[in-house]
Amino acid sequence: MEFNTFSYLVFLFSLLILKFILPEKYKVLLLLAGSFVFIACKNIESLIVLLSLASLNFYLARKIALTEKKIKEFSFYLGISINVISIFVFKYFEQHTKGTSLYVSSINFDAAGLVFALGLSFYALQNIAYLTEVYFNRLSGNISWLNYIFYSSFFPKLVSGPVVLPQEFFPQLNKSKVIQSDLIIGFQRIILGLFKKMVIADRLAPYVNYNFDIYDSNYGITSLVALYFFTFQLYFDFSGYTDIAIGSAKMLGFDLKENFKFSLRASSITDFWRKWHISLTSWLTKYVFYPFAYKFRNLKLMGTILSIAITFLISGLWHGLGITFFVYALCHTFYLCIEYITKNYRSRISILFPAKISHALSIIITFNLISFSLIFFRANSFNKSIQILTSVFNFNRFFPPNWLNDFVAKLAIGGDLESLFNLIITLVFTFLILVFEKKIFRLFTLEKIQWKQITCLIILILLFGVFKSREQFIYVQF
Repeated sequence: MEFNTFSYLVFLFSLLILKFILPEKYKVLLLLAGSFVFIACKNIESLIVLLSLASLNFYLARKIALTEKKIKEFSFYLGISINVISIFVFKYFEQHTKGTSLYVSSINFDAAGLVFALGLSFYALQNIAYLTEVYFNRLSGNISWLNYIFYSSFFPKLVSGPVVLPQEFFPQLNKSKVIQSDLIIGFQRIILGLFKKMVIADRLAPYVNYNFDIYDSNYGITSLVALYFFTFQLYFDFSGYTDIAIGSAKMLGFDLKENFKFSLRASSITDFWRKWHISLTSWLTKYVFYPFAYKFRNLKLMGTILSIAITFLISGLWHGLGITFFVYALCHTFYLCIEYITKNYRSRISILFPAKISHALSIIITFNLISFSLIFFRANSFNKSIQILTSVFNFNRFFPPNWLNDFVAKLAIGGDLESLFNLIITLVFTFLILVFEKKIFRLFTLEKIQWKQITCLIILILLFGVFKSREQFIYVQF
């Protein structure tokens, strides 16, 4: 049951009906059962892994909360180790009929199969957060087993987040019944997410796949524009997923953390990471960067640089073992370190320009730096990423002699009028959403249903949405 399928909508609204029929005291049991069904529909192994890991973490948290110092420390470090090892084992080893092999390549953007140990990368982070909060006495370990299993398995956040910290989730178990505004806002967010995914991200996917995976000798500008397409695809794919996740949880009476905040409007790399995948960035900042920054505090500048490098190295390993993810993490480490070192110098330079021009230039530069790093994120191998990189910066072969055949046809996957029309329509939707993104977000989070806007988006989804060759959500693979 992918979020962008009719079966998921039927599942969600069936659960909503049952939730309103049954007494409020059965809320957790109902949603827990619904989460189990959701996971089991993917594969039963994922459910077994989740129940086993969640139960083990629950037991270790109890040991941490109720035992003496030595056992407390042992239980804490054992729990952290088990969660890290579980990510490595279930994420990086593929099961084959002839045995088990280590998976070290980039993510497979054409993957159609089920993901083994569904959502483990995300709920393992939540397990680590819970153990840490209990260990440092910032959270009580006196949570019931049922509530902890529900925290781990709650289906809207399970597959690709947002990563929800225990102190953000457990207080909501005592929240009163769902009110009308929750249903309205949740429904509107789901429609917005489906539009982003089906009308923008999935329509951009064929152009990106063709230029990254199939065609090998693009001119520089063609490769550059294809790279921009992927930046848009990734943003709308993941933010669309998040809209559906947040909307689904909202309708069921739970508030999940916002994961994106108009990320492509970021004016620096630091600003970008405050707006992109916010829940993961917050987790890494709290549980990786701050502890290492404190540990290296006497090293001053070098201590900050080391803390940034370690944080992004862990982020890269979390995404995958391939060298491409390491280089992707290295790019952002370099960006952030340079920003940190040149902060005062850049402030003096920026005042030489009018504020609006300076801000616009900052956004353009940041967008290009982000897109550059995504070459390594998207390419299926390191050699392919170097090939694309070489193409983009080959100024002797940057502009094509025949724009129709070597630029338009390559981007539109054919030079005929239908292909060109599809590309233009996709780009129009992309840029309209980007330009009016803040206004659209405000409208779709109002407590009064926006009938005109909702009807318009539903019609556009039915007319232009991708239904047959539907792409899976990119971050499902993480």
